[in-house]
Amino acid sequence: MYSILGPEPKSSVIVVTAHLDGLHSHVGIINHIADGFSWTLLRCIREDQKVHSAQRFALRAECNSKLAIALTIMEECFQSMVDPRTGIDMLPHLLYNWSSEFSRLNFHGFYSVVLEKDDVLISVASIRVHGSAVAEMPLIATCSNYRRKGMCRRLMAAIEEVFTS
Repeated sequence: MYSILGPEPKSSVIVVTAHLDGLHSHVGIINHIADGFSWTLLRCIREDQKVHSAQRFALRAECNSKLAIALTIMEECFQSMVDPRTGIDMLPHLLYNWSSEFSRLNFHGFYSVVLEKDDVLISVASIRVHGSAVAEMPLIATCSNYRRKGMCRRLMAAIEEVFTS
């Protein structure tokens, strides 16, 4: 099945049994779960990427605006993670899946997963997929108004279901 590994609660690795090649096709799709909650898989869609339709343009606007809100939640929960060599704050790079020639700053393989209720973004997790076998989750955060109410547990359950089904 799967297992979650990692010594710290802020970092886990999900061992995946499903093939993850089609993960990119799920970006931006709202997935409804119990009690009026929903989750969405996000990736930054850059302006330099070709937009061939009004639907793709709307997807880019939706994903990028949710990522901006997700970044505020992450910044609320975590101190800045500044690379000592470049002075770059890595949190925006991670959430916006920016690539770099430096492996320590290359976040191209990252996705974000957000938990929402009534169009309010509650929790966010960053995930990097390693092939078809492993996905890591270095950060997960919840907006201060919703902490201690099981929101990360809901988000983790949705993520585990996707990556193990």
